[in-house]
Amino acid sequence: MRDILNVIRFDFLTMRPVSMGEFIFVILFCMVLSMMLSPLIAVMVTFCVFGFVHPLQDIADRNGFDRLYGTLPVDRRNVTRARFIYIFAAFLFCEITELIIAAFSTVLDLNALIFSVDRSAERSREMLNYMHYIYDTPAVVYLAVFAVAALCCIAEAYMELMSLIYGRENLFRSVIIGVAAVSAVIGGAYLLSAHTSLIPQFNLSHIAENCAAVSVGGAVGFGAAANAAMLAVCLAFGEITARIVSEREI
Repeated sequence: MRDILNVIRFDFLTMRPVSMGEFIFVILFCMVLSMMLSPLIAVMVTFCVFGFVHPLQDIADRNGFDRLYGTLPVDRRNVTRARFIYIFAAFLFCEITELIIAAFSTVLDLNALIFSVDRSAERSREMLNYMHYIYDTPAVVYLAVFAVAALCCIAEAYMELMSLIYGRENLFRSVIIGVAAVSAVIGGAYLLSAHTSLIPQFNLSHIAENCAAVSVGGAVGFGAAANAAMLAVCLAFGEITARIVSEREI
């Protein structure tokens, strides 16, 4: 485990001078907009994690990190496992940051200043009412934070798995195959829902109402389950990739 933690630290130090400045800027930018407009804007921070994780493999390839890893007293499989745990840790840190931003935005409720100060906002009263409604339902924001982070984390782990196994040059094809597979599953589920009784029918309005009725405790429970799923996927992908890559090297 110590070897994995050291490799994670090495990956972080590799990416810090490349992406840390942009990452901090986006966090501050989203924090200001979240406090003034809507806490949901905090969710946008999640997409910056791709820039803090995805280029790592390209940097490793350009600088010959494979030779470096070969000289270190570290099991090569632990290097691969560490990459996927690093992905999970990056998205987990992002989640915590977004939750802090959303919590401060909800407590401060600076959006109320738009109602009281900007009289021209009367023309956009309906939109402002909706934005203000989000401040009164923090559980919806927390659900969005957890859901988006889980989807992005699994997507990034999948891309990392495919790029390490099949090569970065084949990543686009792998992504297309993955998107097609997910689309087929969703389409099949929709057809079964619409024409059979095997799956309950999808109703977006009911889903939205159910989300709005979720308590903060329920959102935290959903977040715990989502993070457990993220960790399980990253660990599973790490083991699969480590086994295939190690067999190839032998």
